[in-house]
Amino acid sequence: MRRAVLVPIACLALLACGDDGPSIDPEADAERIEDALLRLDDLPDGFEEVEGDDGDDENECNEEVLGIDPDAIEEAETADTDQAHFAAGDETDVRAEVTAFRDTDLPEQVLEALEDEAYVECLTDSFVDELPESAELVDLEEIDSPVDGGRSFEATLIFQNGEQELEVVSQQHAVLVDRFGVSLTVTQLGGAPDEALVEDALAAMVERLEDEG
Repeated sequence: MRRAVLVPIACLALLACGDDGPSIDPEADAERIEDALLRLDDLPDGFEEVEGDDGDDENECNEEVLGIDPDAIEEAETADTDQAHFAAGDETDVRAEVTAFRDTDLPEQVLEALEDEAYVECLTDSFVDELPESAELVDLEEIDSPVDGGRSFEATLIFQNGEQELEVVSQQHAVLVDRFGVSLTVTQLGGAPDEALVEDALAAMVERLEDEG
């Protein structure tokens, strides 16, 4: 079952920080985040690249809970990558994106909001609303991030396939490196994703961003 269950917590789509900040070169940002994006050789043997998703789903909780104007999202970003998408058979699905922002203040605000009960409840409700009828959310909880300063959540779902029940676990990881947001989603059929896979994938992107800093 090749299916990515995307927990809507890659919520680094934010307000513009105005024109008074330091000079930023969008072309340089685009090159930097493209170089940092997850690659096939960052993953274990058995993965292959598949057609990506635009990943443009709007996070309504930023407006409903944090009061962030969705019309200002594009102004907040200086550059973003296409979604990198890889799969190992029908069991493991990996997706990643990197986004450059004008400033760190508001991305940090959203990451901190993941500690707010009302914000997390809104995200959970949005996630459940997007599930197909054959799926049931069993659990959604925060887990330890594999990287310093990151935030991570794990969703456990049951898909009904005739008389068969399939467990799917999806982890969403987000971290801010300077003013660059990294998002990684790893979805595993039959149990939690491999810890080493997640750690290595995140570390590869973070290290490449830091090396260019």
